Amino acid sequence: MASTAPTTETIDQARIRLAQKARESGVKVRIGSDGRFFVSSASRFGHEHFVTGWSCDCDGFARHGRCMHHSAVLACIGWLPTADGPGDTAKQLETAVATATGTA
Repeated sequence: MASTAPTTETIDQARIRLAQKARESGVKVRIGSDGRFFVSSASRFGHEHFVTGWSCDCDGFARHGRCMHHSAVLACIGWLPTADGPGDTAKQLETAVATATGTA
């Protein structure tokens, strides 16, 4: 039986996937009166994470360097990477952005 190597996604592919997961999970991005970003937690009702264009205060970001909260903000500010990896399509990117920003 032939073995298959595990598929490894690039950081850009992960951010696109996580932006879509954020929308599917119902997280919301809120921009404070001072321009700071806050994103609702999918696992802790009523909790918001402080997110910048470079980081998030959640455990997932601390552990992996990426998370759905951060990806949702990247989508909102137009910093979500373009889909150029194997298997990615322009439609997937369009869907991820629309999903993360709530316009889907």
